[in-house]
Amino acid sequence: ADIEVDHLLVYSLGIPILVPIVCISSIVTYWFDKFMFQNFYKTPPNFSASISFSASKLLIFGVILHLVCGVSMFSNELIFSSKTFNTEGSVQKYTEDYEDETVFQQATQNHVVVLTILLVSITALVIVKIALGKSFSFLTFLYKFICCKAGGGAGMQSTQNTNAVSYSDALRRGLIRGLPSYNVLLNPVYREAFRIDLNFAGKHRHVDSVLQYDMETRAEKRATGHDA
Repeated sequence: ADIEVDHLLVYSLGIPILVPIVCISSIVTYWFDKFMFQNFYKTPPNFSASISFSASKLLIFGVILHLVCGVSMFSNELIFSSKTFNTEGSVQKYTEDYEDETVFQQATQNHVVVLTILLVSITALVIVKIALGKSFSFLTFLYKFICCKAGGGAGMQSTQNTNAVSYSDALRRGLIRGLPSYNVLLNPVYREAFRIDLNFAGKHRHVDSVLQYDMETRAEKRATGHDA
């Protein structure tokens, strides 16, 4: 699914049919992953949030690649041509004239210039950010401070995010509310709704197994002689 979205991000301007194709593919992938999630997947390792932050930072390069492909497609007059030619010689002359055009002439056509400006602006911003490094972050903070947009709790929140807190400590302190398992039956809300006990929830993980709860309970009562 990630590869399909990447292809959509890169080629959708020139191949709009990719939009419904990727949409259908994403729906199928969603239901497949949901089925696998409920029936086969297990609790993953405790990764930190740095993976998500790193992936988010790479999205800007996908935008740049998207604009590069869009400009190259829309500026190619051999692809999007509305002219008609009566002779083979006129076609050859048109092709030669196009090949003589520079990249600047192609990228500054009326229907492409907006995308070109956007591409140059984003690329320049990324280059400046990479070149300045931490200085860019300082300039961003300085800009927010001058514009009275600097949040007072931003620094404290950033410091708190770097502190290593185990799941049990976070649960005890009330920082998070959740379960260390994907088993929906262990959730107290669903346990109460289904009227099942913790022992049964620990042995089963599928919702349809709730139908077996009454039968197992009756069998246990008969085995212990408590059934009337």
